Amino acid sequence: MMRDVVSDTGPLISFERIPGGFAIMRRIMRIVIIPPQVLEELQSGLPLGDGYLAHHSIGDFIRVEPAPPPPPEVLTLDTGERYAISLAVARNLPLLVEDRKARLIADRLGLKSTGALGMILAARETGRLSTVEAKASIEALHQSGRISGHLQDMALARVTGH
Repeated sequence: MMRDVVSDTGPLISFERIPGGFAIMRRIMRIVIIPPQVLEELQSGLPLGDGYLAHHSIGDFIRVEPAPPPPPEVLTLDTGERYAISLAVARNLPLLVEDRKARLIADRLGLKSTGALGMILAARETGRLSTVEAKASIEALHQSGRISGHLQDMALARVTGH
C-alpha cells in the first residue's frame, strides 16, 4: 500500500468515474489529503448542502488539511493545483495531479507525481489490482473522457503485456 498522498481535483474526479473507483483508491493508498480549495472544486457540481466526502462515503479516507501559501512557481496554475502542490511540498508527500503543466512544476519542486492512470498501472504491476480490474478502470477512464484513445491503448497494452 502506498503511503499518504496529496491530491488535486482531477485524479479524484477520475476515480469517481470508475465503477468502484474509491474502493480501488483505498486498496492503493492509505490516506488522501486535500486542501480546502480542492474540496470546494469537488463540491461545486453537487446539490447545495451535499458535501462531496459524505456524498461518496469517503470522509474516513480523504482528509482535508489547510495548505500554506503557494510558492511563486505555481501561481500560473489553477487554484486546486496551486494549493495541492503547496500542501504536498509542505508535507513532503507524493502528489496526485493530472495536469501536465502542474506535473512539470511539481517535478521541479522535487515532488513525485502521478495521475489516476499512473496509480492504476502501478497497482496492477504490484498486484493490488487484477488485470481485469485494471482493464475495466482504464476503459472507464476513456469512456468518461478522462484519457484519450491513444493513452487507453498504451495503458491496456501495458496491463495485458501486448
